[in-house]
Amino acid sequence: MASFSALEFLFFPFPSPGHYLPLIDIATLMASRGANATVVVNPVILSRLSPTLLGTAGLHFHSIPFPSAAAGLPDGISTADAVPTALFPRFAVALSLLRNPFTDLLRHLSPSAVISDALLPFTAETAASLGIPWFSFPGTGLFALSVDFSIFLNRPHQTEPISDSFVVPGLPHRIELTHSQLKETTLPGRPTWDFFALAKQADRFTTGIVINSFTDLEPGYAEHYQREMGKRIFLIGPVSTIRCGEEEEPNSRIMTWLKKKPERSVIYVCFGSLCRLPEKQILEIGRGLEDSGVAFIWVIREASASPEVAEIEQRVGKRGIIVRGWIAGQAAVLRHPSIGGFLTHCGWGAVTEAVAAGIPMLTWPMFGEQFYNEKLVNELLGIGVEIGATEGFVWGEEEKNGVLVGRESISEKVRLLMTNSTGSGSHQEIEGVRKRAKEMKEKARKAIAEGGSSFTAVDSLLEHCRFS
Repeated sequence: MASFSALEFLFFPFPSPGHYLPLIDIATLMASRGANATVVVNPVILSRLSPTLLGTAGLHFHSIPFPSAAAGLPDGISTADAVPTALFPRFAVALSLLRNPFTDLLRHLSPSAVISDALLPFTAETAASLGIPWFSFPGTGLFALSVDFSIFLNRPHQTEPISDSFVVPGLPHRIELTHSQLKETTLPGRPTWDFFALAKQADRFTTGIVINSFTDLEPGYAEHYQREMGKRIFLIGPVSTIRCGEEEEPNSRIMTWLKKKPERSVIYVCFGSLCRLPEKQILEIGRGLEDSGVAFIWVIREASASPEVAEIEQRVGKRGIIVRGWIAGQAAVLRHPSIGGFLTHCGWGAVTEAVAAGIPMLTWPMFGEQFYNEKLVNELLGIGVEIGATEGFVWGEEEKNGVLVGRESISEKVRLLMTNSTGSGSHQEIEGVRKRAKEMKEKARKAIAEGGSSFTAVDSLLEHCRFS
């Protein structure tokens, strides 16, 4: 095996758990192959990382204070999951103020390459100005990127005669969307339009694109997107498998509870770090889980003001656990044999973690590219079931939407995914979903094993940087 000890990588993740966790996984992966990897974080992110991770050989963390005050943000806000939506423009300003300390670090380290989140375009410009290869980490999969690129290029939703549904042109598969399923950054006038439009401009500096995925997860889309973009693609996932078993430690209460549950009897419910649900919708989720009769772990990002959430928790007793705030070690929870399903927002990190664990998904997309990911999970791969959401929440205006999925639908779909009844057509379909989810887990395992497609892609990326 070639030695990559002379290679030095600098990683710069977007400060949100769904973005920095997989990029830290990639840095850990590079360090495991002998390269040196330095990850740029801020003090809040650094405080969330485990001692075992911080002690990983070849993996280093460089903490840069987040310029909250300079951007007019309240003190202590330095990650996207903590930002009130109304303050996101100031958060974007704070991110841009990281350019100078990043430039100083880049000059000091003079790394072999930079692998940075695509949402930090200044890192691309700075690396290019210093002649350092810059690799984009989009944080999502190739299917969603391909859908997004086709919509951006062809504007099928604006083609006359305008109808509610349309086919996304030029893809390897026939994909039909509705206007309400569009990524909101596709639509001018939305709060995040300028931010994401600026990120797209960094594509011209890209040496290559690093994707947390593998060939069998998105068949045909590596070749398609590489052809469309003219950039080399490196599929190196699912990267969550690199995480240490010590992830279980922060969730000892959950793990102890899970050990007492039968195999595949618990549904895990989590909607990521950025989804902000209205109070009415939170209550409908709780009521639906209570009505389902299924054991559950429910992660609530919001600090619910309603006493009914506590009442639901009391009524379900030992059948359910409600976790308030961010849960560390989600990948470890999903890998537990007692977990049998995952009610998810279809964020890409969540999708890849479910795939790696072989867990069937109950899909509830909410914003961004999540409806695109749902199409991949359910229509192309057949490893999930939709909960029935026909539209998403507008980020920052969630209260205007109110309840999008009611307790009856939640209860019904949870029971459908988790019950082991036999005979009916719907349950035979669910058995097929479970079978395909297990098969995809095996394909993921083979991809990251020595000689697999993702293992080889990591070597290709390292070789590319060694000789560039």
